[in-house]
Amino acid sequence: MKNKITLSIVSLILASVMLFSLYSCTAAKAETVDLMDGITAKTVDGKATDDTFKKAHADFSAELFKRSFNGENTLISPLSVMIALGMLGQGLSGESESELERLFGGIESEELSKYLHTYINSLPNGEKYSLDFANSVWMTDKEGYEVKESFLQALCDYYNAEAFKGDLQSEDVLDDINGWIEEKTDGTIEKILDEADDTGVMLLINTLLFEADWAETYERSQINDGVFTTENGEENKVSMMYSDESVYLEGDNVTGFMKPYANRKYSFAALLPNEGVTLAELVQSLDGEALASLISSRFDKVVHAAIPEFEYDFDIGMNDALKEMGLIAPFDTENSEDFVGIYADAAEHQFHISRVLHKTHIELTPVGTKAGAATVVEIADKAEDIMIGDVKEVYLDRPFVYMIVDTETNLPIFIGAVTDIGE
Repeated sequence: MKNKITLSIVSLILASVMLFSLYSCTAAKAETVDLMDGITAKTVDGKATDDTFKKAHADFSAELFKRSFNGENTLISPLSVMIALGMLGQGLSGESESELERLFGGIESEELSKYLHTYINSLPNGEKYSLDFANSVWMTDKEGYEVKESFLQALCDYYNAEAFKGDLQSEDVLDDINGWIEEKTDGTIEKILDEADDTGVMLLINTLLFEADWAETYERSQINDGVFTTENGEENKVSMMYSDESVYLEGDNVTGFMKPYANRKYSFAALLPNEGVTLAELVQSLDGEALASLISSRFDKVVHAAIPEFEYDFDIGMNDALKEMGLIAPFDTENSEDFVGIYADAAEHQFHISRVLHKTHIELTPVGTKAGAATVVEIADKAEDIMIGDVKEVYLDRPFVYMIVDTETNLPIFIGAVTDIGE
C-alpha cells in the first residue's frame, strides 16, 4: 500500500443484468484529485506504532482468541477484525464509539485509524514474503440511505477502501461480494456470505493475505511420517517436518519456539502446553501481557523442533465474542443515532450491527505458509432476530497454539490452535 492515496470514481458493470457503482482509492502522482461534488482525497498523518498501540493490539488479540477458541482447530486474524472495526469507528459516536474505544484500550477512534494507517503501511513485503490488505464498503442503493461523503473520505484516506453501491439483497451482488473477497485473498476465502440479510444496508470488509517461504525450506530428508496425538488419545498419522531452530520460548505452563520466514520479517511462533496442561487451560491463561512476554523474553537456544504439515479453514460469527468483550451498544437498535457519522438521519432509523463474520484459511507446508482472512461487519436497519546453550526439544505432536508474528513489533497477525490433524 502507498502513503499517497487518492480516491477516484468509476462506473463499471459487475454483471450483465446489473449496473453497479464503484468508488475506489488508487495511487496517483498528484497528492489530490478532484472528486464528486468537489471532494478531494488527501494525504493524512498517521501515528507511529508505540507501546500504547502494541498493548491494545496484544490485549485485543489474546481476548478475542480466547473467546473464539471452541476446543477444535481455530484460527483468527485479530488485525483483520481490528481494521474492520476501525473503519466502523470512523462513523460511530455516543456510547457505541465509547465502547469501541474501550475495546482497544482507550484509543480514540480517530487515533486508532492513524495507528492502523501507519502500521499497515509499515508492514514489510518482499520477494518471498508478503502481507497484503484490501478494504471495501458496500452500500445499499435503496432510497433514504445516503452515506455521508465524509465517512467515505475517511475510509479512503486511512484504509485505501473501495466503495460499492448496489442491491445488497440480490444474489448477483452477494456473488460479487464473495467474489471480491475470494480475489483479494487469492482463493483462500471462497465464500463468507451464504445469504443476504433482508435488512442489511452496509457491509464493511477487510481481507488479509499472508504468503511466505521459510527462511530455510525443509529438505526431503527432514520430512518423515509422524503421529499427532489428540487430547482424547486418538493417534493420527501426519507428515512431520524436523529442524533445529535457534529461538526458544518458555512460560509458566508452556514451551515453544520461533521459526523465521524469508528475510526474518515474520516468524511462526509455536506454543506447546506442558505435560498435564490442557490446551484449553493454556488458551485461557493467555492475555496480552503473557503473549508479549513470551515473545519478547525469548531465549537464544538450540531447539530440536518438529512441525506437522496442516491445512484447514475456520469461520466464526463474532457477535457474541465482541459483546462479551464490552462492545454492546452498536448491536442495539436503540442506539441508531450513534451511526450519525455514516448517515445524517441515523436517529430516524434503527441502525445496528447485525453480524460480524470472520473466516480464515491456513496451509503450512515444507516450503512455507499461506494464510488468508476476511472480516465482514454488517450494518442493518430495523430489528431482526437475526545463543547456543543447552538443547531444547519441542515436538508439535499434540495440540498446540501458534501465531504468525510481525517480528518488528512482536504483534500477532494470525493466532490459532491445532487440536486435530486427520489422516
